[in-house]
Amino acid sequence: SASHIMVNVTQPAHGHVFSGPNPELADVFKELPKSPFPERDLLGEVLDAIAEAGKKALVYFAAAGFHTNGVKKARVMWDEYVDSLGMSNVEATAKFLVGYYAKKYGNKIGGWWFDGASILENPGRILWRKSIHEGNPEAIIAFNCMAGSFKCKAQCDYFGGHPNPKSHVPFWDMENLSMIEAAESGPWLDSGGQPVDNPGWGALAHVFMGMQRTWNKGKLGFPPEQAIEWTSRVVSAGGMYTWHVPREGSELRGGQFELLLQIDAAIKSLKEKKPSYNFVLDDSSSDESN
Repeated sequence: SASHIMVNVTQPAHGHVFSGPNPELADVFKELPKSPFPERDLLGEVLDAIAEAGKKALVYFAAAGFHTNGVKKARVMWDEYVDSLGMSNVEATAKFLVGYYAKKYGNKIGGWWFDGASILENPGRILWRKSIHEGNPEAIIAFNCMAGSFKCKAQCDYFGGHPNPKSHVPFWDMENLSMIEAAESGPWLDSGGQPVDNPGWGALAHVFMGMQRTWNKGKLGFPPEQAIEWTSRVVSAGGMYTWHVPREGSELRGGQFELLLQIDAAIKSLKEKKPSYNFVLDDSSSDESN
């Protein structure tokens, strides 16, 4: 019943490692022991598989890019290249990374979710939106900036949806219930999380959570009945819910997968009563720092 599948363009919280080739930029980093860009187009293969399954793809992108902390040598190479072109980091990322993949894959990418997007100011977000829409004018975009507060930037089509930081409380803590209630009050909300009458005046409520204590690893921790209830409440209101599930090898972790099946059954039951819902399976990996 999931309408979208989320996959990575970059590694989680490491915007300097990519899942798709970029021949022009690969030459910039040829002195590195390992290129940031693979030769195999794994991203393209996954996007094709998602389309063949009748789903749409959302892609995860760590907004810091080559300015990710701890990436000294690659950052120096990137900055030298960008400076030689008379561009800023934000402009070059828009053209050579975000824009490149947006144009390469076109409408195979139905939307973008930017992690750590607080590095961008309004002009940067507008520029990145323009770069994306040159590849797919209908792509939806979220600039995730704030965890623990149901707010978004004016340039978002849907909320980033991060709950309170996992270092503070687990995803299933009742401190995050306010996100569910905000979605129910909308589902279209202004940047402060208040409902609006017209979708064009706001962004779609979106909740993005993990089923385990951390984003990318661990056993199922989210109480199943609560997970089903929260998902059902959000999608019943017309909002969007993304579940992040870690993998074991090439498969989704068992306990979480079983819960996904239960959620799927609940959403299918809802769809029989009302035709349009937004439930997303995240097969990417999110920022472990939040």
